[in-house]
Amino acid sequence: MKFSDWLLMTIREDEALGNWLEEIRFDITQVTKEALKKIETGVSVIVVTDDGRDWFSEYITQTINKKIDRPLLPFIKFESMVRNPLLLNSNEGMELIKDMLSIAFPNGFIFWYIGISNTRKATLAKNTPGSYNWIMDEEFAGSIYFSSKDHLLDLKLIQFFKLFDQSISATIYGELTFT
Repeated sequence: MKFSDWLLMTIREDEALGNWLEEIRFDITQVTKEALKKIETGVSVIVVTDDGRDWFSEYITQTINKKIDRPLLPFIKFESMVRNPLLLNSNEGMELIKDMLSIAFPNGFIFWYIGISNTRKATLAKNTPGSYNWIMDEEFAGSIYFSSKDHLLDLKLIQFFKLFDQSISATIYGELTFT
């Protein structure tokens, strides 16, 4: 099934997903499809958030591999690998981080950034090709837009994660086509 058709069907059939996802499905389809194709090829996903959404990176990395009906996936919290936040303060430090991750993940990696756009972590993710970015308060090419002032933001993040997690399973089991 084409990813765009699957996305619409899943949003409409799953009562736990909000109607707002159907409203933005055209905005999320291409960006999410590219992330899924990378995950399907075996790249690792480094989950990075701004400080206000640290709880969400914890939620993602603790939840993504709870399904026992699919293979374990390499989703790693950024802070578990990069303990020295001062490395983010310089371009040289960010290059050292990328070099270390390239060595640690020879099959490749992408950043999945969730948060406001004016942090050094956001800069790292936005300047790394192929990153999957959920950016708040800035329209950024190749990313998904959220408003940090949305009073339902936390709920929307969890709902969208649920949809993304379902799409990973559908990808792994060959239910989706990316044409």
